[in-house]
Amino acid sequence: MILAATYPVAAIFMTNKRFNRTIKNFFIAHYSLAERTRVQTVTMDMNAAYQTIIHEVFPKAQVVIDRFHIIQLAARALDQVRVQALKQLRWIQFAVVAGQRLLF
Repeated sequence: MILAATYPVAAIFMTNKRFNRTIKNFFIAHYSLAERTRVQTVTMDMNAAYQTIIHEVFPKAQVVIDRFHIIQLAARALDQVRVQALKQLRWIQFAVVAGQRLLF
């Protein structure tokens, strides 16, 4: 879902289509280049495909990744590290137990 808003916040455009063409055509058809050039910030998820059209449609806008997706990415990375550490710890514990068996 794509949602565009103005300040003060009011929804101006919403679609369930995520095609770059749909999004780009909407903003080009409804806003002049002068209006689009005044856009300073665009907040979005981490879809790299959107970043290409953002710079075409809003030439001076700075792209900001929304907080939810940054935290989600960090949490996933932390989970991967945690799982790898647990696997290594289990292997070390197994090796210690196996080594103790050899001593007796």
